[in-house]
Amino acid sequence: MEHIQHLDELVFTPRGLDTLLEFLVGIRERNEMQATLIEVSRKFDGAPAIVFGRDEFGLFLSTKAFYNATRIKCYSQEDIYEQFGIKVGLWSTLHNVWEAIQSMNIRMGEVFQADVMFVENRTLTDEEEYSFKPNIIEYTIDADDVRKIGLCVHSKIIQTNSKNPEEPPVYIHISYDFSQEKAGNDVFLVQCPVLCVSTHEIKGVAVSDELMQAASDLHSRYTHCVDENMIELMRMLDNAIIRGEVQVGKQMNYLAAYMRFVSNRYVKDLNEYKTSVGIYKCFHKYNALINPHHQVQTIIQDMYKVRQLLRKFKLDLIEHFNHLIETNVYAEEHEGLVITFENGVVAKVVDRENFSKRNFNKNGNSFQK
Repeated sequence: MEHIQHLDELVFTPRGLDTLLEFLVGIRERNEMQATLIEVSRKFDGAPAIVFGRDEFGLFLSTKAFYNATRIKCYSQEDIYEQFGIKVGLWSTLHNVWEAIQSMNIRMGEVFQADVMFVENRTLTDEEEYSFKPNIIEYTIDADDVRKIGLCVHSKIIQTNSKNPEEPPVYIHISYDFSQEKAGNDVFLVQCPVLCVSTHEIKGVAVSDELMQAASDLHSRYTHCVDENMIELMRMLDNAIIRGEVQVGKQMNYLAAYMRFVSNRYVKDLNEYKTSVGIYKCFHKYNALINPHHQVQTIIQDMYKVRQLLRKFKLDLIEHFNHLIETNVYAEEHEGLVITFENGVVAKVVDRENFSKRNFNKNGNSFQK
């Protein structure tokens, strides 16, 4: 697991779709017998994402490169410079994070994922508040609370044993109450409280008839797995739509937009191959992707319809829990939520058309007082 998927991306897998449907039914029916338990926490807009912990070689620090096929772990400042020195801004941040986490109480085998909220090397005087903006949301805390770095530690990482040793490792994330005592004096912790809620208790969040019907229809038709390459292209297309690079509407429906998008990717990838064997492989890969059979075409369109209908539902869900989750930082706006379901599926609930587009178009990270 590298990225927590969006709630609307649950439609891409049978397990995710089952989870989404049970979730919608639990809220819609308000019936305790049909309810599911969920854990809800706030999603904080930090950057970069880091992974840190302790193994048999000692304390280590990484980024999302921790999830690479060739996993990257840094056990010293020299390691950090070697791996990330070419990216000066990232290296500087990791350098400061490494210094601050030396005093953390991390036990053997513990691995955590966090977002860096700020890095501060100055001594603050006569200041009542301190503001930091790791991405596009500005947060504020009391100046007296400032430490060398600010972290939002949102999950503990557990590696599950793969049945096939040749397959890459699989990771699951679980909510973890990372205490200030564990963090030490050099780290400010953004409190990330977790609410455990039964879906039948969620009031004021509407699951429309159209959304319920569309999700049910997709579930009944989704009798087999859609090709992973197709799913990856649909994710890429979603991002292109959010950025405004692709328009879906009356003149071009989603299926037509998908076929054009895949065709453009095919041409781009084809130019990368220099041998006949590579060109033939590329052709066979994209032939099924560009010309899916009728049943898959229907599923592709149904998936898009459900993702679109989830938009208002997600906004209602964010609004509902924003009033219930308290933390130790102030922000005029919030990015969204992270929901962990009973079966271990984790999803983020974000206004993608607002925050994701702004994230794509941002000029860079900034830290400011």
